[in-house]
Amino acid sequence: MSVEKASIVSVELDEPLDEASFRHVATSVGDRLGARRIGASVYPDSDKISGPEGIHLRKSAVGYWHGEGTAGPSESVEIVREPETSPPQPAVNVLAVRAEAADPHAPPGFRYRAAKLGPLLGADRLDGMVVELDPGEGSEPYHYVYGREEWLLVLAGKPTLRHRQGEDHLGAGDLVCLPEGPTGAHRLLNRGESVARVRAVPVDDGSAGQRLLPGHRALADPKRAGPG
Repeated sequence: MSVEKASIVSVELDEPLDEASFRHVATSVGDRLGARRIGASVYPDSDKISGPEGIHLRKSAVGYWHGEGTAGPSESVEIVREPETSPPQPAVNVLAVRAEAADPHAPPGFRYRAAKLGPLLGADRLDGMVVELDPGEGSEPYHYVYGREEWLLVLAGKPTLRHRQGEDHLGAGDLVCLPEGPTGAHRLLNRGESVARVRAVPVDDGSAGQRLLPGHRALADPKRAGPG
């Protein structure tokens, strides 16, 4: 059995959208991958928000949460709008970003190079990582995590994804969503002849509980634990 995957290069855009003055064609990649942890987007210029139910005018959004109507009248809350200007946002080319050298103490098969994207982008809530695998190498031991999903996007090469149902061969443009918990157990391997480069998101600072499964070899430095 294979994991659900979608190629962002060749996926068919089959969902025309003409709603609230937004007109484009798209596709719901998250639905195809079985993703569960998707949030909402805010469009300040048009005062609209988007979420699982579509795009709506933000001024029609309610100002309360669960349990409304059970605690009596509540004070109105003033909505703070976004500033008209903001500082320039840094950009990172994930195809060219330089990865740090592999841990020289890691055993053969676990010597991957990585570049953390969060510090380069000034992020404080989500992080991302680019991982490079030389032929014959792999990422950290076979594992799963609690508290978050992990999305893997192949940027170059032909890595192999080991997962609970077996293995899948991936190529550039392939996108995979790994659920939290045991069903999302995985590891990346490079059995090809060229360097494989993969982007993983979100990757945090280790606060999400990470658990290694039987059959792994421990890393020399657990602080370097990364995706895959």
